[in-house]
Amino acid sequence: METVPVEVTNGAFRIGFTSQVENPAIKAIEIIPQGETPAGGTSPVGATRINAGASSSFTDSSGQVWQSDNGFEGGMTNPGIGGIPGAFGGAPGGAEPSRGRPGGGFGGFGGSGGSGAAYASPIAIEFGGQRQYVQLTAKALIGVAASGGKFLWRYDRPANRMGINCSTPIYHDGMVFAASAYGAGGGVVKLSKDSNGEVKAEEVWFSRQMENHHGGVILHDGAFFGSNGGNGGGYLACLDFKTGEVLWNEKDSDKRRVTKGSVAFADGRIYYRTEDGPIVLIEPSRKEYLERGRFDQPDRTGKPAWAHPVIANGKLYVRDQDTLFCYDVKAK
Repeated sequence: METVPVEVTNGAFRIGFTSQVENPAIKAIEIIPQGETPAGGTSPVGATRINAGASSSFTDSSGQVWQSDNGFEGGMTNPGIGGIPGAFGGAPGGAEPSRGRPGGGFGGFGGSGGSGAAYASPIAIEFGGQRQYVQLTAKALIGVAASGGKFLWRYDRPANRMGINCSTPIYHDGMVFAASAYGAGGGVVKLSKDSNGEVKAEEVWFSRQMENHHGGVILHDGAFFGSNGGNGGGYLACLDFKTGEVLWNEKDSDKRRVTKGSVAFADGRIYYRTEDGPIVLIEPSRKEYLERGRFDQPDRTGKPAWAHPVIANGKLYVRDQDTLFCYDVKAK
């Protein structure tokens, strides 16, 4: 818990928070007026207490009411840790008191308490003569029947407790891979049918050496290629599809040539968009990192580059916030 003095400008003030740990949650903010009384009044303005990130008010043990976060910019409803609401940054709008007290704690983004779809895209697969949809949801990797929507199977370990599951699953040879960051990792399950015809998902391996945040993973020549790391950064890694063995990674490289990024695959090459900007062309190899070219996008913003590169009809498309670049990558 911290107390800081603030100045009011035009009847409002703004509080900025700097992350020291991944996804800190602001649980509550108390605005306490100092040394002034309202015009014509006889007592100071009462404290304003905000239950940050919550959609309902809360009364504490001393009987003080902490109002919901109406007017709190940046607040997000989520259960945080132990069911306590949390929010990410922001500030109350239109407040006139002159002192703020932010209370801090570790929480996360919205969705971690539900079983919603999170951010990952679903894929359609055919297994055992049945078509099903596979998706990494907010709580688990699941499969549902395409006809009728019957729940078929689930695998929890690739989903993180924050509910921020972004990367699309991969299906190959009766097995499904999924991964996420925030302390989770990546794992493979093998699908099978029991004597009753019900689908089972049994873990083959799980590894924290592929905590893929949102950049995606490519399967090629029996190996996964993707970045391992979350909000704190990361690096390109290559893992064996069948065993999860780390074949190589850029963390152990003396040069650290490629950091965390997003992947796309075309014409036998990986197009890798690093989070800090450079676009790299990589020849996929199980043995070593093989770079075949790179360039820097002009007019780069100062924000992390999260948009995946797209290759279509001999053109490479790269987006950076509100700009889009197109490059001719056809063989000459």
